[in-house]
Amino acid sequence: MTLGAVGGLAHYWLQVRRFERGAVASLPRMRWSSLLSDPKYARAHILHPVVMIGDAGLPTAVLNEINKNLKSHELIKIRVFADEHAVRSQLLGEICMTLHAAPVQHIGKILVAYRPLPEDAKPDGRKAAPKKRKPPRRSKRSYQRP
Repeated sequence: MTLGAVGGLAHYWLQVRRFERGAVASLPRMRWSSLLSDPKYARAHILHPVVMIGDAGLPTAVLNEINKNLKSHELIKIRVFADEHAVRSQLLGEICMTLHAAPVQHIGKILVAYRPLPEDAKPDGRKAAPKKRKPPRRSKRSYQRP
């Protein structure tokens, strides 16, 4: 499935919801068009890896951590310590298929994955309520009578 513009993302997430309800037997893999991939490369450039995968492979704990980071950041970098390019490519494919994400970039031992935030999880632009401040502390002299 190729995603064109924002409508393509909405269509993909409708299919994800249908898959979760059991209405669709399989979920197509998310892929990028050139329109969507260019800003992701630029945004991914300044990121630091949030998850590191060692020689043990891809246990469920690592997948859960990647899923948690995708839910909160939508675009993440993953560092893989495997030496073989084929192993790293296989890991990226497995991560993206398991977590319904799209591979954005694979350079050296760094993988970049993207999964858009669901509409209900996106911030609505409102600022958080300001914190209540304590009253200023009185000095020693302020307690003295004139």
